[in-house]
Amino acid sequence: MIDVPSGLHICSDTYESELEDVFKVIPNYPIGHQALPNGRFAEAISHLEIARQLDPLALWVNAQLGYALFVDRQYEEAVAQLQKTLELNDHFYLAHMFLGIVYS
Repeated sequence: MIDVPSGLHICSDTYESELEDVFKVIPNYPIGHQALPNGRFAEAISHLEIARQLDPLALWVNAQLGYALFVDRQYEEAVAQLQKTLELNDHFYLAHMFLGIVYS
C-alpha cells in the first residue's frame, strides 16, 4: 500500500483485500493520518487509538500513533508506542524511522 500524500510505502501482513476494504475495516486511520499535518494532534491521536483498537496488529497504525504522540510532545509515550510497534515486527522501517526522529 502507498500513502499517497507522503509517498511512503506502507506494508501490512494483516490485509490481503482491496485497498478500499482496508479503510472500511479501519475507518479512523485516514482521518487520524490527515489530522496530523493540520496540527490537530489530539484528534489524530484519538482516531489512531480507535484504529489500533480495531486492528491492534496493523503496523502502520501503531507507528503513526507513535509519531502523533511525538508531535504532540508526549515523548515517553511516543517511544513506548514505537517500541510496541517494533515488538510486533522488528523490521518495520517506519517505526525505526519515527523512533530515530523521536531520539534526535
